Amino acid sequence: METQQTQFVAVVSSRDSQVIHVDSEGAVVKLFVHDGQYVHKGDLIAQLDVSVLRANLEKAKGQLSHAKGEAGRAYAIELQAQRKAKLAARLMRSGVDSPEELAAAQTDARSNGAEAGAAEGDIEAATAAIKEDERLIDAANVKSPMDGIISTIKLHEGEVAHQGMTLARVFDPTDLQVRFLLPRNQQAVVGSGSHVEFDYEGGRKLSAVVSQVIDGHDPAIDFLQVVAELDQIANRPADVQVGIRGYVRTADKGVGR
Repeated sequence: METQQTQFVAVVSSRDSQVIHVDSEGAVVKLFVHDGQYVHKGDLIAQLDVSVLRANLEKAKGQLSHAKGEAGRAYAIELQAQRKAKLAARLMRSGVDSPEELAAAQTDARSNGAEAGAAEGDIEAATAAIKEDERLIDAANVKSPMDGIISTIKLHEGEVAHQGMTLARVFDPTDLQVRFLLPRNQQAVVGSGSHVEFDYEGGRKLSAVVSQVIDGHDPAIDFLQVVAELDQIANRPADVQVGIRGYVRTADKGVGR
């Protein structure tokens, strides 16, 4: 019984990788890495422009200072109004002041108390704005979440980054895999434990063992995702990095003579 070679387009990936997200806003002022560069956790990846954020921070600090001043003034007036209301109550009991005068004094006290409460709310809002602006300024220094190799850089110097955007990915280079798509009508070709061969860069070869065949169970998708673990970790060539493309070759078993 003969075997027939089948090949699929494949790419080197990693078992462990993380997306480097942008958690701030601003143009990319400086990009400190390039694809294929090794970085450590906490290394600076990119720096965003924070001029707008710093202006917002100074504005919020001014609002906080103003709110504190308004609160102090309102509390002082409220205290004075409360004292006046207490005096009016005593005078009314002694028959000197009328109930209307007491009611007016109490209304003044409540009004000034409301102003003081509003000023406290402004203080809280300004304080929260300051904390958020400071967080965004700190987050403008985008750092690597793990040790690994930088890949798939999506933002470059001069481009505007928005909160939540993907800047790049970082991969663990010590645990590489090969991933490829397998048509459903050829799913009998490989399975978990199958040995395959990864060809790259003009005939260079590495062996791998299939660890997963992932079926999304969506009938509209005619492919399964296959993950194969690269062998010979200790002797793996240094040029085998995340993002390298090539072909996976496998033998179709059970092909007739």
